[in-house]
Amino acid sequence: MNDKKIHFYIPAFNGGGAENAIIRLLNYWHDAGRSVALIVNQMTGPLIGRLNPKVPVYVLGSSHSLANIPRLTRHLRNHRPDLLVTALLSPNVAGVIASRISGSHCPVVCLVRNHTSQELREHSFVRHVIIKPLLSYSYARAAAIGCVSRDVSQDMSELFGIDQKRLFNTYNPVPDSCFEAATRPADMPDDGDPVFLAIGRLVRQKDYPTMITAFAKLQKKHRSHLVILGEGPERHTIQTMVQKQYIADRVHLLGYRQSPQDYLCHCDGFLLFSLFEGFPNVIVEALAAGASIVATDAPGGTSDILADGTFGHLIPLRDANAAANAMANVLQNPLTRHQQIHRAMDFSLPTVADRYDQLFQLAFDKTDRVQELVPA
Repeated sequence: MNDKKIHFYIPAFNGGGAENAIIRLLNYWHDAGRSVALIVNQMTGPLIGRLNPKVPVYVLGSSHSLANIPRLTRHLRNHRPDLLVTALLSPNVAGVIASRISGSHCPVVCLVRNHTSQELREHSFVRHVIIKPLLSYSYARAAAIGCVSRDVSQDMSELFGIDQKRLFNTYNPVPDSCFEAATRPADMPDDGDPVFLAIGRLVRQKDYPTMITAFAKLQKKHRSHLVILGEGPERHTIQTMVQKQYIADRVHLLGYRQSPQDYLCHCDGFLLFSLFEGFPNVIVEALAAGASIVATDAPGGTSDILADGTFGHLIPLRDANAAANAMANVLQNPLTRHQQIHRAMDFSLPTVADRYDQLFQLAFDKTDRVQELVPA
């Protein structure tokens, strides 16, 4: 595998889980002497500074992956990578189509980072009608498909009729920095009351209304604080709810933070109430910080990470009463930091990188078999 030239393709340096995971892996492999490179639509996004500047980056130009198919086709012809690895819906489609047009015989590994059926429901009807057939076409022709959790793999099999043998669970790596001690941030409440922490975009998928309702119920028995790190279109809705629940002095919307680990290390409980997920990196990061966790048993990888509730409280979707009870339980019976950190080690960079190498080998093996069937 060390002699293979592998190029990765993502839209940009956005702050999502897929981008974070790929950048960590690229840095790790580059440091190990592997030949890796990154292709992006545009050189934008908050994670630009996290990629090792020695990793080659190729910019296609358009902000839309499908519009970049001709440019990606030329890239494959000119650079001849041994493997193209794509992530997210449109890049997965663009990568497979470009590979076939290019005639380069470059195998494509598609990474599926979210619960696809749920993600498609979030799109407009027109885009849903267009993108689903393109995804079906592309996944049928990918050399291998890496799914970020068991549930995502099952969803892919049911949605597109893909044989489970072509699906491989890869997970996401937790950065080494997550295991390091950190200084308590100055803007984190420090009045002696417990502090719950939530990290994530302020969007409907994260279901902050249930979180706010549950937190308000908790205040009747356990005075505490809720710190929320993230930005998004639901900020006003959340602020309005906080005001109506009379807990404005208890809920702190601090915005996006580049390095939330400082907050994770000093919270008394971590919350994630998503309606669906792919592989929530932040749950692994919370484990690495030793935090006790309350999370929804949502479609996606949360139950994988928490081992079906062994390492955190799994609650039903949109159930504020169950959430409030679980939060109270965290305050009264927190899990040990050692237990949480030990679980996080299962998602260390070397461990996850090895799983990716197994996925890549599946792609190479399939390509070799196909080539053997082609008459000389």
